[in-house]
Amino acid sequence: MIDLFDRHLQQHAATFARRFHESPILSTLYKIRVALLQDSMWLPSSPLHVQDFSPWKSTNTFKFDLLIRTLHFCSSLGLRFSHSLPASAASMVNLPIHEYFSSCPGLFAKSIEYLRKHNIRSFAQCVNGDGTSLLSFDSIIRRTSLFNAPRTPNWYKFLASLVCILPNTLRLKSQYRVPESALLPTAFQVVPLLLRSQAYSKLWLACQPDNEPNNLALVANGYLY
Repeated sequence: MIDLFDRHLQQHAATFARRFHESPILSTLYKIRVALLQDSMWLPSSPLHVQDFSPWKSTNTFKFDLLIRTLHFCSSLGLRFSHSLPASAASMVNLPIHEYFSSCPGLFAKSIEYLRKHNIRSFAQCVNGDGTSLLSFDSIIRRTSLFNAPRTPNWYKFLASLVCILPNTLRLKSQYRVPESALLPTAFQVVPLLLRSQAYSKLWLACQPDNEPNNLALVANGYLY
């Protein structure tokens, strides 16, 4: 017997895929739509590549956005999309932070805007130079953010309880240690360019002091471009 629900999903997925090829205008609109969903989900890469949507199940995006629900149900049927957005610095992120909240989607839903504000995308941003210990919360904020964070949030407490050997130590469990290939550069400097006097209207020029003057990136309000 044919499962009508599965057949409906397959037809919906096929229609969605065709939208990227039917006309240049429609293709552009759908690419923008996917890019907006990527930002809403605080993803380092296209949502078309996500296989496990459990971290977002408590978010309003998952509850009310037709696109993410379509992708979720397609994933449950084993359907995948090959289309990808243009590569960006964010797409190169290793160990996306959302992967550590699959067992606690409610907390992740409450923390997305906080993580976005402080530009925390990767677990690699939260560990020390050799990848064996979790950084203190203050150290993470000094490393990633232009804003102050006076109190330790619940997402950090949960992360520490998940990845650390014991409650009173920041030493990582063996399965959560970050390999050298995924670690961030240790000599990363941020130089402020003060363009205006208003609060939070600053641009920052970031570079690595490794005798490569062309190795520059622009950070605006905590986001890397």
